[in-house]
Amino acid sequence: FACHLLSGDRADKVVAIARQLGIDPAAAHAAMSPTDKAEWVARADPLRRTTLYLGDGANDVPACQQAACSGTPLVDRSLLEEKADFYFTGRGLGFVAALVRIGRLRSRAVRSVVVFAAAYNLVAVGFCLAGLMHPLVAAVAMPSGSLLILALTVLHFRRWLAPGRVAGLPTAP
Repeated sequence: FACHLLSGDRADKVVAIARQLGIDPAAAHAAMSPTDKAEWVARADPLRRTTLYLGDGANDVPACQQAACSGTPLVDRSLLEEKADFYFTGRGLGFVAALVRIGRLRSRAVRSVVVFAAAYNLVAVGFCLAGLMHPLVAAVAMPSGSLLILALTVLHFRRWLAPGRVAGLPTAP
């Protein structure tokens, strides 16, 4: 993932913060107005599919609205909390890595479920069309397939379902 720092502050200050955060100074953009930030996000992700924007004030609202997903730290009920997709508490941004991991797990789970459902339905429809499916078997197979899909999903997320594992993740507003 590419990480950029968009700020209204002076260039020297923004570059210093970028270095502290481990962000390439070339990806540190200074002296940006709220409109500049929104235009930058719109150019970076015109289809609004891949950009996560984290902001901390009302001046970030336009950019948040251009991003696929946006978040803000939980502070004194700012205007941005009402506009962002989520807010977070605590110190630091370590939760972002956890969100990326959970997103990847979710994608794998969805792919597995779709493959299973397609195969299951192809077999079931094949048996039905061949006249080999008794109604009682169909009545048992249908909810059993749903339970298998649920079990498959739980298997993908089993390590994240452990108590305390999801601590520190953001809260939806």
